[in-house]
Amino acid sequence: MRALAFVLVVVAGCDTSLGVRHELDAGDAGTVDAHVAPIDAPTPDAASAPDAHAISDASVAPDAFAPAHGFVTASGSELMRDGARYRFVGVNLRGLPHFGTEILPYAPIDEIETELAEAARMGARVVRVFAAAHDADAATVAARLQNVLDRADAHDLTVIVTLTDFYPTGLSPQGDDGAYQSIGGYTILGPAWFQGGYRTSYLPWVDTIVARYATHPAIFAWELGNEIKCDGDHAAFASFVDDVASTIHAHDTNHLISIGMITARWLSDAEANALYARPSVGVITIHDYDAAHSFTDFEVSQAAMANKPLFVEEAGFSMGDRAAETDADIRYDVDMRGMRGYVQWGFVAVTHDDGNGDRTYGLDRVFHASDYDAIFGVYAAAATHIR
Repeated sequence: MRALAFVLVVVAGCDTSLGVRHELDAGDAGTVDAHVAPIDAPTPDAASAPDAHAISDASVAPDAFAPAHGFVTASGSELMRDGARYRFVGVNLRGLPHFGTEILPYAPIDEIETELAEAARMGARVVRVFAAAHDADAATVAARLQNVLDRADAHDLTVIVTLTDFYPTGLSPQGDDGAYQSIGGYTILGPAWFQGGYRTSYLPWVDTIVARYATHPAIFAWELGNEIKCDGDHAAFASFVDDVASTIHAHDTNHLISIGMITARWLSDAEANALYARPSVGVITIHDYDAAHSFTDFEVSQAAMANKPLFVEEAGFSMGDRAAETDADIRYDVDMRGMRGYVQWGFVAVTHDDGNGDRTYGLDRVFHASDYDAIFGVYAAAATHIR
């Protein structure tokens, strides 16, 4: 079975202090080779099988959902829901919408419920998924998300819906494969995509999925992309954010919007403040591994121009007493610095390699069985006081 490999890279043209995580599929279990087995390599039956997530168009009307809760909103630097502040621990379940497809052929569709139930048992309030996939058209892929959202809602979980991936994992809209360029020896979405190429496949995909789920109660936020940035053209990136936010708001003014960057520190202070000050940007995220605490987005989020909620969207530890380190980092980021949430990377609830975990930083019973219960307990304890 396949797992994910994560390699710290520095993209040519970037500030050399800012590492970018390059997410790639890593071949069969037992190997960690970032250059083998593309993520969409099907099993013999997967390519010809009908999409198990396909749902008739009769269910796609935006008013098809009757929220049991209000939407998550931002009030200054706080998140709010149903009149109370909304703080959380959570987990990344990156490929969850694509269980049972050729994107993740070793993850049966019925394990969506298993993963969400275990996240809820841990005390998570938020899960993050990557909604796009290049193996089918926009409507087909959008339909996959419904099962995730409905089951998340049943567990009182909200979902960060990430709309594409900066890296060529196959978790991008059909038609965008050619937009990835080799820059500094790594393959990422290049400047041409941010300068207008996103309008060809990505923007219609955004239009399709947002229109379908504009009133779904389980959505925490729409996220423009995983770890996106454009070193080559900062102005184009800002215009991209504005254009996509406008497309989202044409259908949906209920849900927050996140950009999804690792950090804003690839921008100047003025650019970062102006970007996050946009009314369309509802929340600020950072990705921070091994408690590096390298980024100053907290100061940006509290600046007079922004004053937005900030949370750690990806986190994990690679070695040592990972439970103790996780506990200390949650206390530092949430209790001391006032971040509104903390989300573990690479969560897997099942006991087999479903291709959706992480060998280095993950919380799972596959590669990290020895400390799963301890880290699980840290999150469960944190969930009781992060409110």
